[in-house]
Amino acid sequence: MASKVEISDPMKMKLANSMYRNMLNAHHTKANAYVATLPRNRVTQDQGINKQLESMIRQSSQIGGNGGGGSPGTNSVDGPPPPPPILGHIPSQKLASEIPPMRKEPPAAIQNAMMKDKKPFTYTPGGLDLAEIRSPRMAKRISRNAHMEDRYEFPED
Repeated sequence: MASKVEISDPMKMKLANSMYRNMLNAHHTKANAYVATLPRNRVTQDQGINKQLESMIRQSSQIGGNGGGGSPGTNSVDGPPPPPPILGHIPSQKLASEIPPMRKEPPAAIQNAMMKDKKPFTYTPGGLDLAEIRSPRMAKRISRNAHMEDRYEFPED
């Protein structure tokens, strides 16, 4: 089994790159020799993209205002002017991507979490009396929430 070699050392990295370059050179040489032995009708030579680039540059210069030396009379007509703006009030339409209005009951996942045997924040463990709570704001909040708990009715499905 081969051990893993770390190439964090710049000299090792340079050596690895050099070996890779030599390997690619050898394969290119073999490939070129193989292509040279093939009949001419089976080999096509890559012309590169220079011709395509030149034609693209020529077209863009003609379209973009003859900056590339094209004749000044070609492509000078831009077409008809844009239509005038619509007068009056355009009625708004509701998009299908808008969020629908919230239902009166929470989603099922939240309902399940609410129905589990969990005590609300206002529950005082060990039966603490409201007199033992020092903060008057907290005492008001706990008593108010305790009264709200008694009045809350779960919606029936």
